[in-house]
Amino acid sequence: MLKQKVIGIGAARTATISRFSNPDFIRDLPDLPVFPDTLLKVELALHERPVELARISALILADLGAAIQVMRLARREWDDGAKPDRIEECICSLGLQACLDAMSKRTIARCPRNLAVVRAWEHAAAIAGLSGLMAEEQSSATTTEEATWVGLCHEIGSLPEVLGWDLAGKRAIDRNATGLAMAEAWFLPRCVAQYFSDLLISDRESWRTAIVDRAHERVEAAGPCRPGSCTLPLDFDSAAKAQAI
Repeated sequence: MLKQKVIGIGAARTATISRFSNPDFIRDLPDLPVFPDTLLKVELALHERPVELARISALILADLGAAIQVMRLARREWDDGAKPDRIEECICSLGLQACLDAMSKRTIARCPRNLAVVRAWEHAAAIAGLSGLMAEEQSSATTTEEATWVGLCHEIGSLPEVLGWDLAGKRAIDRNATGLAMAEAWFLPRCVAQYFSDLLISDRESWRTAIVDRAHERVEAAGPCRPGSCTLPLDFDSAAKAQAI
C-alpha cells in the first residue's frame, strides 16, 4: 500500500511538472503581490525597541504573498537546497532589507478590482492563524510555524487562476499537484509539500490535513466561507496577533 501511495505521488508530480515544462518554469513565475499595509506593519515593527523577530515573522506569515516571496528569495540564495526553513532564520540569514525588497516587488491594493486576490489572501491568513493556534493548543510535536505554513499555503494550487497568470497553455491538471510542484520549486517548508502529498493520496488523517480541515470548520462556524469567495471573520491584523500570542 505504501509503495502504491509513493508511486501515485510521483506520477502526479511528474504530470504537473510535464505540463509546466520544467521546475524552472514554476520558479520563474511572477512575483506574488503583497498588501502595502503588511509592508507598513513590518517597517513600523522595525522601529520598536527591542526589535522582535517573532513579531516580524508573524506579520510576514499573515500575508501569503509576503511569506512566499521571502522563501523564494531564500531559494535563489541557497540554490543547493541548504536553506533556512523558518521566516526568522530567513530574516537573519538574508537580512531584513533584502526580505523587504523581495516583498515590495509587487504590491496590491485592497479594492473591488482586486477582490479575488483580497479574498484568497484573507482566506489564507484566516486558516493560517487558526491552524497555528490549534497547534499551540494541542501542545504536540507539531510546531506553530509548521501549522501556520500549511494553513497559509493550502490553496496555492489555485494561484494561476486567482492571479490571472498567462501560462501560455501550460495549465496544471490538478490543483493539489500544482501546489506540490510550487512547494518544491519554491523550496517552501517541507510540511507544505507533505500537505499536498497527503491530499494526492487522499490522506485525511495526517496532522496537516486534519488541522486545515478543523480550521475550515471553525471559520465555517463563524459564517459561510469557501476559499477565494468569502468574507472572513479574521483579517491580516487579527491573524498576526493570533500568532503573536
